[in-house]
Amino acid sequence: MPILSFLYVVEIMEDRKLKEGIGLTDKAEEIMQHAQSLADESAIPSKSIIKISHRISKGIYDTCVEEECNFILMDREKKQQFSWPFFASVIDFSSAKVNNRGCHFAWRN
Repeated sequence: MPILSFLYVVEIMEDRKLKEGIGLTDKAEEIMQHAQSLADESAIPSKSIIKISHRISKGIYDTCVEEECNFILMDREKKQQFSWPFFASVIDFSSAKVNNRGCHFAWRN
């Protein structure tokens, strides 16, 4: 049976150890609890994944491979501080990599 997976990638600077990201997951946990409750209310089998990575795109790609995803729908917060071109480059990189694995990629703006 297909499972809906929610992913939140916590990005850590390249010069820092990934384990340092463990203390930065509070926001992710809150968002994942909300997403999980919505899925539970709709009786949709689901799980939440919080990935700590040096690059958002790598976190998305690694999760796609590890979880054998066949479709990814990505969303972004409208209030993000970074610019749309940066976000679009993450999407372009991630979608190119996962499409090569037979996974389809879409985003909601």
